[in-house]
Amino acid sequence: MGQSLSRQAIGSNALFRGIDKSISEAYFLNIRNSKSEALLNSVIEKRYIMKKLFFVFFFYLIIFPICANAEIEDVFNFSGHDWSGWEKSRKHNFISGFILGSGCVAHNNLLSLEEKYDSDQAWAVYMEYIVPDKKKPKNSFSRNDVMLILNLMIDLQNNSVNKYLIIEITNNQLVDGLDLFFSDFKNKQIKLRDAIYVVKKQIKGASPDEIEAILQYLRSDKDSKKLWYTAKDGKKKLASFP
Repeated sequence: MGQSLSRQAIGSNALFRGIDKSISEAYFLNIRNSKSEALLNSVIEKRYIMKKLFFVFFFYLIIFPICANAEIEDVFNFSGHDWSGWEKSRKHNFISGFILGSGCVAHNNLLSLEEKYDSDQAWAVYMEYIVPDKKKPKNSFSRNDVMLILNLMIDLQNNSVNKYLIIEITNNQLVDGLDLFFSDFKNKQIKLRDAIYVVKKQIKGASPDEIEAILQYLRSDKDSKKLWYTAKDGKKKLASFP
């Protein structure tokens, strides 16, 4: 194969629909140099690990006293009604397990990027493919271009995973924040797993307008349209959650 690849050889937009499709395209294009093979093998291995670690969060919850009752509880569906009836110690135990479990899952599913990865350059190549110049479209993409896009997909996935990390926030902060959050009767039905990330965003400095949009989203059975809000500058923005 030559140093460049035709647009047709790269294939359809499937290359940009996620890591799975990117891997398939990369193999189809026979990208066999040592760096690309190492990266692709890493992605495949991480995806396998991700499946195995999906339930790690629940394991960490189970080892704490909150699940020591004779009757098995559905921790996934805990809400403000449950939280409000717990003793202080049980609240702290739950938050400890949640932080530990989410951190373990997140850290074990972060994928490695090439040392020379340039996000700005990767986005530029991506846009050249998605929105080609009508007068001078780029009709061929090099092996390096394909690797840039692969790394861009990995970078985006890492950013998504990082949203679930809870760092530089104390156990006490979350417990106090959740007590205040669930003191509002309108929030009682919100799932505890979601409420934790609302409180996290409040601690991290999210604007009241964004928080209100997220609350409307959670109170409306997660109607994504509710995430749009008007910021103080008058611009329409989409709230980020979690």
